[in-house]
Amino acid sequence: MKKNSALPQTKRLFLLLMVSLVLWPFMLYAACNDAPRPRVNWSNCDKSGQNLQSVNLTEATLTGINLAGANLTDASLDRADLNFSNLSGTNFTSARLNRARLLAVKAEKANFYNASLEQAKLARSNLTEANFKHAHLSNADFYQAQLKRADFSYAILIKTGFEQAMLDHTIFNNSVMTGAILRNARMHSTMLISANLTKAVLDNADCQYADFSRANLTRASLQDAQIEEAIFNKAILKDAIWSNYKHCRRSSVGRCE
Repeated sequence: MKKNSALPQTKRLFLLLMVSLVLWPFMLYAACNDAPRPRVNWSNCDKSGQNLQSVNLTEATLTGINLAGANLTDASLDRADLNFSNLSGTNFTSARLNRARLLAVKAEKANFYNASLEQAKLARSNLTEANFKHAHLSNADFYQAQLKRADFSYAILIKTGFEQAMLDHTIFNNSVMTGAILRNARMHSTMLISANLTKAVLDNADCQYADFSRANLTRASLQDAQIEEAIFNKAILKDAIWSNYKHCRRSSVGRCE
C-alpha cells in the first residue's frame, strides 16, 4: 500500500519538472521584457542600441547583458551587477554606478563622461579608448584592466586602484589621483600633465616615455619604477621616493635632488 500511494506523488513531481523545463525559456524571455526598475533581472538579455536614458536600475542583475551602443545617460545603476557584459560604445554620461560590479566587461569606447563610479569594480575589463573625463572614480578598482588610450582628464581618482593595468597612451591630464595605486602598471607614453599624484604608489611601474610635466608627486613612491625615459618637466617631487629608493628633497622640482 505504501508503494502504490507513493506512485501518484512521483508522477506529479515528474510532470511538474517537465512543465518547468518547457516553460523555462519563456520565463527567461519574459524577464528580458520586464520594464526597467530597481533590482530587475536582465541577465543575458539583449538591450543593445536601446534608449534607457534616466532609467532606475539600482541593484539590478545585468550579468552578461548586451548594452552595446545603448543610451544610459543619467541612469541610476548604483550597486548593479554588470559582470561579463557587453558595454561597447555604451553611453553612461552622468550616470550613477557607485559600487557597481563591472568585472571582465567588454567596454571599448564606452562613454563615462561625468559619471560617478565610486568604489566600482572594473577588474580585468577591456576599456580601451573609454571616456572617463570629469568622472568620479574614487576607490574604484581597475586591477589588470585594459585602458589603452582611455581618457581620464579632470577625473577624480582618489585612492583608485590601477595595479597591473595596461595604461599605454592613457590620458590623466589635470586629474586628481591622490593616493592612487599604479603598482606594476604599464604606462608607456601615458599623459599625466598637471595631475595631482600626491602619495600615489607607482612602484615597479613601467613609465617609459610617460609625461609627468607639472604633476604634483609630493610623497609619491616610485621604487623600482622604470622612469629613465619619463618626462618630469617642472614636476613637484617634494619628499618623493625615487626609483633608486632615494628620498627627494622638499625643494625638488623637475628632478629628484
